[in-house]
Amino acid sequence: DMLMATLYDITVRKKYEEGLKLAKEKAEETNKLKSNFLANVSHELRTPMTGILGFSEILSETLKNEEDKHKADIILQGGKRLMNTLNLILDLSRVESDKIEVNREKTNISLIAKESLRLFEILARNKGINLCTDIEETVYSFLDEQLFEQVMSNLIKNSLLYTDKGEVKVIVKTETEDGKDIAVIKVIDTGIGIPEKSINIIFEPFRQVSEGRNRDFEGTGLGLTLARRYVELMEGKISVKSELNSGTEFTLKFNLIKKAEHEPKKIKEPRKDSKSINNYSEKNILIVEDDESSIVALNYILSDFISVDVTDNGESAICLAKNKKYDLIVMDIGLKGIDGIETTKVIRKMKGYENIPIVAVTAFVMDGDEEKFKAGGCSHYIAKPFNFKETKQYILNIFEHDK
Repeated sequence: DMLMATLYDITVRKKYEEGLKLAKEKAEETNKLKSNFLANVSHELRTPMTGILGFSEILSETLKNEEDKHKADIILQGGKRLMNTLNLILDLSRVESDKIEVNREKTNISLIAKESLRLFEILARNKGINLCTDIEETVYSFLDEQLFEQVMSNLIKNSLLYTDKGEVKVIVKTETEDGKDIAVIKVIDTGIGIPEKSINIIFEPFRQVSEGRNRDFEGTGLGLTLARRYVELMEGKISVKSELNSGTEFTLKFNLIKKAEHEPKKIKEPRKDSKSINNYSEKNILIVEDDESSIVALNYILSDFISVDVTDNGESAICLAKNKKYDLIVMDIGLKGIDGIETTKVIRKMKGYENIPIVAVTAFVMDGDEEKFKAGGCSHYIAKPFNFKETKQYILNIFEHDK
């Protein structure tokens, strides 16, 4: 009899597998830490921005002294710039984490291109730049309307930023390429142009042609990065050609929907303002908020037409709700002690509070936050920083709907 055995040394393979496992766990931990960091940064920046943006806008509108009015305008514009930077960073984070949902539908490219350009009329006028169009009517494609609007906004804003004289022109037309009908969108400027050596870096995150301490232009270098990512998510193409000191031309290409496939765009009915704020003088609102600037802002918005009580913690909110019937509760989520969701769950169990509006007003705005808060018992959601006029109307609309 003969016994034969074969042995394999798998030590190296096992070490390799163990290394892959550790690397995967490390990557997951790093990604979680990054998400938590971004969520915390977003919350800490958004919360104070409510007061900064809201009251600087009010001061800008009401101050009579021109010098004081100018100072308020500077605060307002600085706040808006900070919020724009934060939103760009969060948008990039969502794209890199594959958390952007793309909802493609038949989209009127021509209409959005015109509307996008119109948003920059004041900026262009202040710089002495002409805005021009050459737009074919009713050019359609399957796009995510919101993402396409952001792409157009980023491209137009970029062109205006780097153009000091001349014009920015938007072209929308149809072409045939490789036997396919395509929609072509161009944003052309007569600005400073891009050096040939830098043409390949402008779509990279946080990169700009002018970089370092002596850079010539403000901004994060994320606008074009997001534009490219969004175009790719919508299965389109983006390209650029430029000549130094002559201008730059960005080109977008998407598959075209033929006219026969067009569906009439649903016209949104204008939102009807509530008839009279006097109708709600007998209503009671409870504001549960622990940030002083947000308390002042909410009280300023609501107290002129409705009875308002304020508390800064969940325990007190529960006691107040037991002793007084409120018609609506504004609930901050990041409360000290028991948080807003736990407070909401307790209040929802009280008789008479099963169905009243509880509005989450919070600086937690990451993907899934709104759904989480609504699942926890909140009926409505407002993100910080909130616009004073829009928030007031939002509350009025809730009451109007509940009539």
